[in-house]
Amino acid sequence: MSKPSRIDLKRRINVGDRVKFFDKERNRHYQVIIVCTKRNNPNDGLISFYSYLGSSILGLAEEDNFKLYVLGKERQYEVTSISSEKSLKTQIQFN
Repeated sequence: MSKPSRIDLKRRINVGDRVKFFDKERNRHYQVIIVCTKRNNPNDGLISFYSYLGSSILGLAEEDNFKLYVLGKERQYEVTSISSEKSLKTQIQFN
């Protein structure tokens, strides 16, 4: 009989979540909201889950590390916070 696998109950990044992450090299904090394609507006921090950043972090949990290539240079980041963006979900329901 095999050992039962551990269940991972960590909150994972999904569409509609506000995500905060930290650039380890530049010592800077960022935050974005993951949205569907129609709401994509990077200037306002609304990032499509199809974008390079969105698809790179979708499914990650707090304290997970990820890499992005920015202008040909590898950057290291850490997810510091994930929370549900309630105001965005309300807007989506009524539009």
